[in-house]
Amino acid sequence: MAADATEADTLGENMANLEATLGSARQETERLSFLLQFMDNSHGDQLEGVDTLIGEAGDCRDALM
Repeated sequence: MAADATEADTLGENMANLEATLGSARQETERLSFLLQFMDNSHGDQLEGVDTLIGEAGDCRDALM
């Protein structure tokens, strides 16, 4: 009986540790998702800036011709 109680306590502690680990993993996943979204938005802004510069360069070329 004592062995069963000890095993139950150990299993309870292990479950609590797993829940804490899962909580940390969820928080890290949320941070990474935010970072990836930020990077994606920044990349999109950079591409728009490059497209604008290319358009302006084409306009200048056309004006010079």
